[in-house]
Amino acid sequence: MIETKSMIPSRDAVSETLTFLQTIYGVSIGCAYTWLLQDKTTLWHTLNELPKMSREAVKLGQTQDIYFPVCPQVKALSEKERGTLASVQSMNCVWTDMDCQGGNHKQTNFPPSKRFGNG
Repeated sequence: MIETKSMIPSRDAVSETLTFLQTIYGVSIGCAYTWLLQDKTTLWHTLNELPKMSREAVKLGQTQDIYFPVCPQVKALSEKERGTLASVQSMNCVWTDMDCQGGNHKQTNFPPSKRFGNG
């Protein structure tokens, strides 16, 4: 993992992470998880455990690449499984991840990076 100054957690990183997860999941029921890329391990949580999930994400994110699902899952699966379309509880938002040239990608056939709007 390449560390940059922006990747070092701020004093409020846990509360910022919690706010973000609460925004993504809303008042849904079900489960979510933190997936650890290096270990290929899934850490499941019920949605009423978002404070615990936030603390865990900030701590683990300092040493590992971590991911989480955008859609809550009906139930927790095993530590080697991630959710699928069939196990989605609800869809509260849409998340888009677009890869462009540059960055740390194995593939090189991406379109060039472009800025839209004010960003």
